[in-house]
Amino acid sequence: MNKRAWWVCAALLLGCLCAPAQAAAPDKAAGTYVPADEDWLPSSLVLLPSGQFEWFIKGSGARTVRGDWTRGRGRIVLRAAAGGEAPAYRQLPYASGRFMAADRYDEAMMTVAVLAAGRMGVAGTEALLEDDQGRQVEAEATRTPGYLIAWQPKAWGAWRKVGLRLAGSGQAWQWFEVDAAGRTERAAGFELSNADAVQPLFRQAELEIQADGGLTMPKPALRFRCAPCCATANWTVR
Repeated sequence: MNKRAWWVCAALLLGCLCAPAQAAAPDKAAGTYVPADEDWLPSSLVLLPSGQFEWFIKGSGARTVRGDWTRGRGRIVLRAAAGGEAPAYRQLPYASGRFMAADRYDEAMMTVAVLAAGRMGVAGTEALLEDDQGRQVEAEATRTPGYLIAWQPKAWGAWRKVGLRLAGSGQAWQWFEVDAAGRTERAAGFELSNADAVQPLFRQAELEIQADGGLTMPKPALRFRCAPCCATANWTVR
């Protein structure tokens, strides 16, 4: 996917006007906010009077961010809930072309993909690769969130295992056997089934309150891989 398509998709998901689905009093920001363009994929932000929020975001998959919100100086600040649970990785069967990254066809390169629902890459995982002789090499994160690559050392044997854990956590590695197809294609894919809890799309976001009660996020900073999508960014009040 080209950079222009990625930024168009990013702007559509988080960077444009969110119109209130129902009118709210000027002194109350609580309510449900949705993009009014019916041709666009569904997304909704719910600000509860209790101070909690739920943001459902639809891209090449569906993700939900939950946490607390506060209001001040014309802004709404969203803070994602801190997840205390362990990451739940699940190995995915190899499918041709599914786990591809830059320079995929370099014969010395091995690819590890960590995905959420659908095909959305999830950043923030460390990967350790091991061959049949117990030799190990660390994978490096690429610019595409959720995709890591490692180059085979000169003495590398047959790729046998992948260890995964959250980056910087110091947790014990979760080990998985690489199947025959993965070894042949030098690619292994995994799903982080509780990604919304342990690796939300954002940790904190600031939304500007508009005169009509809508909200905007001026500088979106996404932490996921997004598929190409519709190129219109014209959102209107429903």
